[in-house]
Amino acid sequence: MALREKRPTRNAPSPYKYAGYMDEDMRWHSPLEQCEETGQHRVTPKTWPPPRTKTMTAEDPSLNARCELCGAWLIVYDGHATGQLQGIDVALSDEQKKRTRATA
Repeated sequence: MALREKRPTRNAPSPYKYAGYMDEDMRWHSPLEQCEETGQHRVTPKTWPPPRTKTMTAEDPSLNARCELCGAWLIVYDGHATGQLQGIDVALSDEQKKRTRATA
């Protein structure tokens, strides 16, 4: 019985806007760095406001979400959605915005 040859794997193109780049000094910049250099990360949460759990010790609940631009995992706090914290742009639906105002 002959062994089959392995097929060469192809790297699929990244679904994210930022894929990293090599600068003039041949230094690699990750997609995370590229996203932070150009502005803010962007997140569209499925549930908002973040649910409070018993294990949470802080007053400000949070959730883990992936940046839509670079694919980095981020911790998103309520302050990011209200504009009190910078660095992450949280895109909320109209219903989520109403719930945020109701809990504030």
